[in-house]
Amino acid sequence: LAYELSGDRLAAFLGGLVFAFFPNRLGHALGGHLPQLTAYWFPLYALSLVWLVRRPTCRRGLWCGVCLGLSLLVNLQHTAYLLVPFTLVFLLWHWRSWRDVRFLKGLALALAVAVLVTVPFFIPFLEDKLQGGLSFLKAGGTVRNSIDLLAYLAPSPTHPLLSRWGLLPGYVDRLFTQPRDVEEGLAYLGIVPLLLAAWGIVRGRSDRWMWAALGGASLMLALGPLLKVGGALASYTIEGQATYIPLPYTLLKALPLYEWGRTPGRLSETAAFALAVLVAYGVADLRGRLRGRR
Repeated sequence: LAYELSGDRLAAFLGGLVFAFFPNRLGHALGGHLPQLTAYWFPLYALSLVWLVRRPTCRRGLWCGVCLGLSLLVNLQHTAYLLVPFTLVFLLWHWRSWRDVRFLKGLALALAVAVLVTVPFFIPFLEDKLQGGLSFLKAGGTVRNSIDLLAYLAPSPTHPLLSRWGLLPGYVDRLFTQPRDVEEGLAYLGIVPLLLAAWGIVRGRSDRWMWAALGGASLMLALGPLLKVGGALASYTIEGQATYIPLPYTLLKALPLYEWGRTPGRLSETAAFALAVLVAYGVADLRGRLRGRR
């Protein structure tokens, strides 16, 4: 995917490293959360959608449907937190493609194939929901499993170098007080990836802003329904009344399917997806400018 967008193999490789080894993913690895590690279908689905927009054919629509269908079967949380946000942002950004009949046919074919692939698995699931048999999915913990604002700037407490040299920021200990905090709350973006991504945005074409919008929205939603800063809920007082700071995820929680979403922090994976692509853009641009220089 990154090579298709950036045209640079080294840049694509580095973007792939960002996505594969994003700290939030490694935190879930420590907790044995296998579905969070099974992510290889999502870039393939995104790539197939890019191909479909650039040159729509029935064959590409078929491949897009296969990738989408298999992506939907990994885990329901990926559907809500990664596939739906990415697809909505992508289709809205490429709204001009809706004028192309070939694209509409390819997209319709992709959706039809995805439905055929997933229907045998989702019909029993939907039947249980209509009969009220999935109430256990409404378990609490939404605020606890949200990302702390400082977590985006907090390296892992198990960092092999910073922890040994005593260079971890003081607020790290307040963010990660128990193993589950690391499994669900680790979301360090990294200084180098952020700089490369920023360079990729400001030095590139307007299509890169789509990935910036996807990443920014995902980072905001991953904070959950109430703002947490430094391990505690942020609050303020007006005329003697103390209250917390609500965030956009509060509205998302009211939508169908999302009422089960008690781990908004997993939206940070979608942010990492966008960050990886922007890193590839940034590296490709820098290599182009510095080509031939030591």
